[in-house]
Amino acid sequence: MSSNNNAGEAETFSCKTCGKTAPASGHLCTPVVPEKTVVCDYCGDTANDPRHVCAPKVSALKYSCGSCGRIAVSKDDLCSAEKIPGVKEDTAESGGCCGGGCS
Repeated sequence: MSSNNNAGEAETFSCKTCGKTAPASGHLCTPVVPEKTVVCDYCGDTANDPRHVCAPKVSALKYSCGSCGRIAVSKDDLCSAEKIPGVKEDTAESGGCCGGGCS
């Protein structure tokens, strides 16, 4: 069974039948990994998809990556950042997508 957890987080399985939790799937009769939820920094909603995009975040996007095409709020989060034409630059930048790892 695969894990969706980030490094440093312990994986927790729950039993689909009785609801008990355990650190290993072998200790449960019908183990499942609970879905991860994230809280959006822009709208406050909780979502199961870490790629959640909402209207407030879209309005904050200022840059695109010239290499892979990803978009980000901060130019520091892209390896080949280009300002999106017609978008006003903001002084408070945060967030991003590719982390400069695309080629």
